[in-house]
Amino acid sequence: MTTYSGTLVGADGTSLDMTITYHPWPVDPPPPPPPPATGRRRAIWHQGWRGPALGSWPADVRDAVDTVCIDMCQSAQGGTGRLTDPPGTSSVDVRALVAAGKDVLVGIGGSGGAGITVITAGQVADVVGSVQSIASRFGTTGCIWDLESAAGAGWTTDAVTAASQQLISGGLRVAICSATYGGRLAAWGKVARALGNDLHSWQRMFYDFPQARTSELTPIVVSDFAAMRAYLMRDDQLAGAFMPTDPGDANTSPVPVLTAAYSAGLAAHPGAGWAMYHDAADSPAGWAATRALAKL
Repeated sequence: MTTYSGTLVGADGTSLDMTITYHPWPVDPPPPPPPPATGRRRAIWHQGWRGPALGSWPADVRDAVDTVCIDMCQSAQGGTGRLTDPPGTSSVDVRALVAAGKDVLVGIGGSGGAGITVITAGQVADVVGSVQSIASRFGTTGCIWDLESAAGAGWTTDAVTAASQQLISGGLRVAICSATYGGRLAAWGKVARALGNDLHSWQRMFYDFPQARTSELTPIVVSDFAAMRAYLMRDDQLAGAFMPTDPGDANTSPVPVLTAAYSAGLAAHPGAGWAMYHDAADSPAGWAATRALAKL
């Protein structure tokens, strides 16, 4: 709105004070800017039944990450979405991490989907209630889906999306950890796209296959990052999960292999983050893999 004031003088010398207010035509407001990037996601998975206690991590390792993923809530009752508590988890340690500004997400699933069923509305309610209960009792800030069976074998994209949206609306964070073969890219991509900016992150598991041991891992990371990025709103929602050399698992990555692969993915997607799977594998080697990734 603009206002003009002045005096109008007539031919006979009379004058009239006038004020004119101009109202411009309304215009649509500009669209809101996208939310700012949160920075690269940096996560470590914790195995409470055999890893070092969360409170015992070295200070530089704890400070290197913004997210801790707890391995793993599984089925508490067959044919439902009810979850067990995360094993070996201390609420004191969880709350200390959250107080330090970390997200602590409980993993849901594991190999074969761990018997969890998320298809019907009732099963959606089961899993939502379980995650909310765990958050209340342990202090966790959300969950990360790790249903490793293919979509349709115990879960559907619509049901997982519905559960995720309910958790997010209740103030919890939701992330994804998955492979990309056998239709998993499209299935989890559909969930990621539906959650949009609300998705915490999507980790691709870059282990448990022979190429993880060699330089062949680098083009796989670059290719999968590009494929996943098509479903995401932002680069900082993208992350690679790596597993350092583990005597119990041959298909894991020596530090030079995983750092080279992540560096190549990061060059193509500067916001892409990383996840270390898991503390029980990396801590015996002096946290070499985590510390190497933290420098990149």
